[in-house]
Amino acid sequence: ICLGDTAQLTAPTGMKHYLWNTGDTTQSIRVVPSHNQKYSVEVTTTKDKTGIDTTMVIVNPIPVFDRSPDTLISPPGADTLLWVSNGYNYLWSTGSRDTAIRIKPYRNMAYLVKVTAANGCAVNQQFFVVPDYHYQTDFQFDTVCFGDTSNLINLSSSSDSLLSVQWDLDMNG
Repeated sequence: ICLGDTAQLTAPTGMKHYLWNTGDTTQSIRVVPSHNQKYSVEVTTTKDKTGIDTTMVIVNPIPVFDRSPDTLISPPGADTLLWVSNGYNYLWSTGSRDTAIRIKPYRNMAYLVKVTAANGCAVNQQFFVVPDYHYQTDFQFDTVCFGDTSNLINLSSSSDSLLSVQWDLDMNG
């Protein structure tokens, strides 16, 4: 199994008693060993004969790999590289099987890569890409008495030439 996975161990059916080295007394047990571990079960037949069987659960490590940062802040539309390395098999959420993908973010995006080691164990790594539009949100207002009208003046700025301003004065989204 891979580290963190569960193995189900099952003794023969139709026995009168089961006693695992874990202390369990059921026909089947689920184990999550953190290292290679030997398990044994002692069974008693309906004719009061006993027998013991053992098995070794081999625990394979999950892949350890180098990668680009989990969160990348990039200029909008700029070539941005997400990468992983160390000679495993890769499958990106984009469908690519390369060690890297090149993207051009215009909005916040999440990308996932499944890294599989030679032993078959896999781990998922998620990356977040955030385009930085250099937003500076600010406005100015007049102080007035309750019931009077106040002027709101937009002072927001951005490097994005497509920036639009919308007011939500009744807070309904």
